[in-house]
Amino acid sequence: RSKLLPIWSASANWNISELPGLKETKWLDFLRLKASFGYQGNMLSDQSPVMIISKEPLNSHFGENVASVSRYPNPNLKWEETTTWNAGFDFGFLDNRITSSLDYYYRETKDLINVIDVPAGTNFKNRIVSNIGSLRNQGVEFSINAKAISTSDWKWDLGFNVAWNNNEITKLTA
Repeated sequence: RSKLLPIWSASANWNISELPGLKETKWLDFLRLKASFGYQGNMLSDQSPVMIISKEPLNSHFGENVASVSRYPNPNLKWEETTTWNAGFDFGFLDNRITSSLDYYYRETKDLINVIDVPAGTNFKNRIVSNIGSLRNQGVEFSINAKAISTSDWKWDLGFNVAWNNNEITKLTA
């Protein structure tokens, strides 16, 4: 049984090049401002305890049925939650022979899920699945593309992109 968490996003863009004054320019084909925001949760598997009955040899000749718990639920366990937003510009120049995009994104994840050690005797096992921390990702991405040659017989496109990304664990404790 997994609990459902809403996943949603919204985005918008504004074609700035349609403004009076910019619409008549010969060198600028389009200039668009874009932004988006989203939220999602990571789906958890069933965390109910599982009993396993197996043959455990007591010595080399005999075996007995033994029951053991394969996992025990963490009542405090919850979804990982990720919030993301980005903003950027798209450009088109010279009859769209040169196009470009510049984007910035920021993503924050909290309640990261991982297996952690617990003190002996406090649980059926010495490890439990738990929410242990948070993570932040941010970056800038830039790309530019050009149609160097575009005829009916020959096409040559050039592309270049560069990105800067920063990933940081901002919390790593339960």
